[in-house]
Amino acid sequence: MHRTICTATLFAVVGAASATAFAQTGPISLSFDEPQRDRWNYPFSGTPGVRTSATVFAALDTEGFDDRDGQFVVGFDTAGDIPTGQGAGAYRVVSARLTLVIQNDLQFVYDNTPDPLASFYPVDDPEFVADTTPGRPIELYATGYRNGFTIETWEETSAFGGMPTVPPAEGARNAFAALYTDINDTFDLSRQVRERVDSTPFAIGQTDGVAVGDPVPAETVFTFDVNTCAPGATAFFDASFDAGKLNLTVTSLHFAELGSTEFPGFFTKENALSPILGYSPRLELTVIAIGDADLTGDGLLDIFDYLAFQNAFDAGEHIADFDGNCTLDIFDFLAFQNAFDAG
Repeated sequence: MHRTICTATLFAVVGAASATAFAQTGPISLSFDEPQRDRWNYPFSGTPGVRTSATVFAALDTEGFDDRDGQFVVGFDTAGDIPTGQGAGAYRVVSARLTLVIQNDLQFVYDNTPDPLASFYPVDDPEFVADTTPGRPIELYATGYRNGFTIETWEETSAFGGMPTVPPAEGARNAFAALYTDINDTFDLSRQVRERVDSTPFAIGQTDGVAVGDPVPAETVFTFDVNTCAPGATAFFDASFDAGKLNLTVTSLHFAELGSTEFPGFFTKENALSPILGYSPRLELTVIAIGDADLTGDGLLDIFDYLAFQNAFDAGEHIADFDGNCTLDIFDFLAFQNAFDAG
């Protein structure tokens, strides 16, 4: 990846451009201390949307149940901070981090890497591939909807699913972990293993507090740094900002045998400890309008924006990916220059 552009060139290009005032917003950085919605998305939840914890687990090869059986939907309202109704491609995500806190104690071991889908197949399956790492990862995906629900209408207390009558039922949940192409094209990953559909999550949960392979204690903090170049990420965030609602789904394929509790559980915003200790799901999000060259966010387009771009480019930061193709090269420099010149 090429990231070197001579600073002298930047000064030459900006030339006599003086500090001129523009109606630019610069990067928009948001921090949510708790979500507007968090729901343990499980068919047997008798208290949808108001539980004090949410577990994520799998029911592999179990008729009547999704593979990704226990899911956790976490939603934040961005309307008011990021203008809605701007259409696709209005904003570019610079960074997005979801933070969750583990509620159950020493019930699963830490795995910080993706596992092959075939490692979840039966061991006698000719396509089976052994997992070479301890444990299973916790994954973050887009959220999709069915049965008439949309991002605008689904809430944490909405009905779990439609027909066939639930619980239990396969592939019937109204909100689900999704392989996302666009707002009208989402694939339900709930039965991913039996349908043998591979996917790339937006993020895999990470923690500095536990060594890989060790049991995870309660109150361990997990962070999910979104790979904004993951398949479907751009389209998902476009649709979410357009609607003013961002709903993410946390899930895992930790197999829950009958009576087992060896899978992750998280504090929800309804837990009495969450507001006191800061254990609610949290989101940090930075976006910038497409074509906005005011990288310093001071309302001016001047040499300092060029320097900010140069520094971000040299550091390999996503904000410098001005042409949005997930590669930093000379075309990003040209895209930035065009945006700057256009004001």
